Amino acid sequence: MTKYDVEELVPPSPYDWSQAADVNMQHQVAGSIMLGGSATGVRAAIWDGGGVPVETFGFGIMSEAEAINASGKVTGNYGVIGPSLFYPIMPKHGFLHQGGTTTTTDLAPASKHAFGAALDMNDAGPTNASVAKR
Repeated sequence: MTKYDVEELVPPSPYDWSQAADVNMQHQVAGSIMLGGSATGVRAAIWDGGGVPVETFGFGIMSEAEAINASGKVTGNYGVIGPSLFYPIMPKHGFLHQGGTTTTTDLAPASKHAFGAALDMNDAGPTNASVAKR
């Protein structure tokens, strides 16, 4: 029988919600924290073995970590202010976070009606993207 340990991913104050998206073999977790149920209060986060995140980061008005590889590189997406109430956060762009630095991966076309996000990665870096034009 396989034994698993469960660790709570505590959101730092004033955030009130946390979500895991991926975990690597070093027990580092990539995910997101949220403030007050608002999409504009979402920030990407990294936990190292549970507890309080060791790092939070993001561009624009929201960011979500989607994947973490064996060396601790994190990929995900971030959004900026959208053109209307129906699309409040767009376009989405992919990012790569490593060694305390976050850079955009420019997956979304240069259009206010486009979406792009980094969804997964291997040990070399982001490998899977989603790009859609409205």
